Amino acid sequence: MSALHGSGRRDNLVIAPNLWTGIGLVRGSAGTALVGDPETVAKRLREFQALGIKTVIASGYMAMSAREFMQTDVVVLAILIYGLLGKLADSSVRAIERVSLAWHPAYRKGAKV
Repeated sequence: MSALHGSGRRDNLVIAPNLWTGIGLVRGSAGTALVGDPETVAKRLREFQALGIKTVIASGYMAMSAREFMQTDVVVLAILIYGLLGKLADSSVRAIERVSLAWHPAYRKGAKV
């Protein structure tokens, strides 16, 4: 990403049609945004597929966009999805913790600390 950002330069963030690397500057992590109307984005995704790209991580801004256009049903859906993902992440970390710390007396079943 630092090569794409040109060492902090913000004057060349469009790297291809509909591909913008500036999202990495505001997200705090690596990223390239695929921008455009739905038909254009779908066309670009088909082009990526034709090139052999099989996986795309789509972490769009569904809730913010829905909020702006007052789509309450989408906002509620986004909240439910985020909640379920949070619960899944919490359960996964707890399971890993139980397995990896099984040797510790505080994690043994019925142990008193």
